Amino acid sequence: MALSEYIAAILRYTSLVNKISKKLAQRASGFSFTLDEFEKISAVEGIQFSAELKDDFRSFDRKGMSDAERRRVIAEKYGAKPPKSK
Repeated sequence: MALSEYIAAILRYTSLVNKISKKLAQRASGFSFTLDEFEKISAVEGIQFSAELKDDFRSFDRKGMSDAERRRVIAEKYGAKPPKSK
């Protein structure tokens, strides 16, 4: 095998590995919805977003918050509060 054929084979292999890696990364990242899509899905269940919640979601997008950060903020702000002890 000539050097040029060897280099071409390595480049094809590298390209194939990169394509496979990208596909695997996309699968691992799961699904994500836009605010509008999530709103439509929720409407089917009879759930409507408040203006405050919509503003929160837009703020998350502006800040580039991760999914974990978004869940934490939503849980802190809208999650069930522990019952008050008597």
